[in-house]
Amino acid sequence: MPSATITVFASILRQPFNNSIEPENVRAAQQVLEAAGYTVHVNTRARERPLCYGRTLSDSEVG
Repeated sequence: MPSATITVFASILRQPFNNSIEPENVRAAQQVLEAAGYTVHVNTRARERPLCYGRTLSDSEVG
C-alpha cells in the first residue's frame, strides 16, 4: 500500500510596512514556516505592488 503524502500550506500577507521598511520580518517568518515543513505562499508577484489590506486607511478613520 503506498504511503500518503501530506502537503501543508501557509500564506504570508506582505503589507506595505513590512515590504518597504522591515522586509526582514517577512523573510524570517517564511524561513520559520518552511523549516517547520510548510509550503509558503507570499502575496507578491515579480514587478507588482503587494496587496494591501487597508489597515492604514481604517486606522486613520478611528477616533
